[in-house]
Amino acid sequence: MRLQRPRHRRHASRRPVLVLASLVVIGFAVTGCTDSRPAPDLGATASASASASTLASVSPTQGLPGCGALPRDDGRRTGWLGIEFQCLADGSVVRGNQVRGRPTVAVVWASWCGPCRRELPHVSEFARSQSRVRVVGIGWRDDPRALQEYARRNGLAFPTLVDRRADVAAAWNVQTQPAAVFISAAGEVTYVQRGELTSVAELTRLAERYAR
Repeated sequence: MRLQRPRHRRHASRRPVLVLASLVVIGFAVTGCTDSRPAPDLGATASASASASTLASVSPTQGLPGCGALPRDDGRRTGWLGIEFQCLADGSVVRGNQVRGRPTVAVVWASWCGPCRRELPHVSEFARSQSRVRVVGIGWRDDPRALQEYARRNGLAFPTLVDRRADVAAAWNVQTQPAAVFISAAGEVTYVQRGELTSVAELTRLAERYAR
């Protein structure tokens, strides 16, 4: 008489595979979900002769805080002091060395960045609540028109400088948004906060310690 193997063993051997596959799918769904969508293809907004990594030039717009209160370019070109930005309000050229004379916090942001959108109201409130620390935004990896629309619609209380070539990535070792860079009155970077600032109180504490 031929004995047949129990069928339930064959099905049982597949259960770990099915469980493992389910865990992989669930894990991908969790880790693949973020608050920020990928950066746009910046080459689409640049001129035909420009590098695909270069943003379009900033066109003037109304209703945004200007950069006229910053000191004049003092000619320094060492490190980040020589980076060429454009003021989001009017397209004027601003050098990194002009962010001096007062302790400053420079907030790196983009309109498509979810954590940035949560953080920016705290930054605006901090800018309005005190005058010791200067606040500037650094628009990075975003179309200037999108930055302008977001800043105007949300009433950002501080000027933004557009980093057209993403030079701050290397200069400040900043690879993602948001980031807050604390700068002394002499123009020296004293601290870089990577990741979202969750309250005005947190920003105030950091500014008291590092923005000197």
